[in-house]
Amino acid sequence: MTTKKGLKVTEALTLKDVKRVYGTGRKCSYTKDDETLSFSYDFGISFYVESIYKDGKQLWLWKNFAQLEKEYKKSKVMEISIEESELKNSDFTFYEYYDGIYIPKDLNDCFSQIDKFWNDSIKTEVLKMTEEEFIATSHFGIGLWIRNNWRLWGGSRLSKYFNELGVSHPDDMSGIILTSYYRKLNNQDIELEKQIDYYKKFCKVRKNNNY
Repeated sequence: MTTKKGLKVTEALTLKDVKRVYGTGRKCSYTKDDETLSFSYDFGISFYVESIYKDGKQLWLWKNFAQLEKEYKKSKVMEISIEESELKNSDFTFYEYYDGIYIPKDLNDCFSQIDKFWNDSIKTEVLKMTEEEFIATSHFGIGLWIRNNWRLWGGSRLSKYFNELGVSHPDDMSGIILTSYYRKLNNQDIELEKQIDYYKKFCKVRKNNNY
């Protein structure tokens, strides 16, 4: 996983890797059992590393932050903690859930989530529509829900997925999700690349006409 700000989250992630992307940390604190120390580099996101012992003693919190950061820079990140109460200015690509709602990581994951909250009767109704009818009626229904709750306006991991495909506008993202789901439901080829090319061209028209 690579976050929107460029941090590659792997099993070998160290505090130095985090600092390289996020700069100087904001604060640090020990956990209750003192076994780990958390360093915060973004609002709502903390990185936990194992406590360091020197001469049988822990490096304590009252040391200068810069000194602690230097001592721990090679330490492996054991856990990443997300606090939804401090979301302001946070890197939302870390978030698997937002406000209790799961954020899909890619298009196939979107299909799985829609399948979970649409029962067979709703799918049957969708199958009765043409693709144009479905897209027109769903844009301000489930389309609006997707844009808001999957944080396509707010830099979620799903919006980052689409950004990397070359799609930047949330309306276009939800359009691709809904068109692709309709085609999947009808056992049709999704033609994702064609959809992306269409929205790239439409985006240029949108910019040229300032809307």
